[in-house]
Amino acid sequence: MISKTRIWPKLAVLLFVSGAVMRAATPTLIQHVSCSNTQGINVGTYTCPFPNSTLDSNAIVVGFQFADGQGVTNVAVSDNVGNSYTIISNSDGNQIANVAYAIGTTSGVASVTITFNGGSSVGRWVAATISEFNNITAIDGSDVNSDAGSTVTTGPITPTASGDLFYLYAINDNPGYCYSWSAGPGGTLLSSDWIDGQVAQYTIYNSSDPIVPTLSQSITPAIGMPFL
Repeated sequence: MISKTRIWPKLAVLLFVSGAVMRAATPTLIQHVSCSNTQGINVGTYTCPFPNSTLDSNAIVVGFQFADGQGVTNVAVSDNVGNSYTIISNSDGNQIANVAYAIGTTSGVASVTITFNGGSSVGRWVAATISEFNNITAIDGSDVNSDAGSTVTTGPITPTASGDLFYLYAINDNPGYCYSWSAGPGGTLLSSDWIDGQVAQYTIYNSSDPIVPTLSQSITPAIGMPFL
């Protein structure tokens, strides 16, 4: 059995729209979906389908978690049309929280697949969310953090310009203790799953002043977080 602890690792990735022409267009959510937890079943791959095939040149963001200590040496994220993904991870020794992203993607993505590599190792307690955004052309920065409080924080982060998109993914290491999630100032919840103990939030930040992106859960226990 996987041991659960009341720790709050968080991972943040900041995307921004670069260039004077693109800056006039605000990043927009096209679609989002959450996929169910494997509930302790060992898997070598995990696939999460989009409701609709993606459009050309958009950004795809994947927030996912899996159990640590299963011998997994590396994880790869891919899709059915061959886009390349970058992964940012954070672990507390029990669960690993991750954000993967691809910018300027080829259209027609119907699903995203997470592959667990490392001999006979497999992923356990896997769950994911996937999102498609338009009007995103570059990554501005990222951040990770861990604590045991009810408020999830990252940063402070200073955008390069007004209009950046912040995507925040968080997980609670003991999902049975997390009964609800609440969006932070200006944030919109994409997923709020107390059974899988995960949440995703995005914010369009219309300022270039430093910001500490936040969201909160109903009680203290938690783990893992990505933010965009």
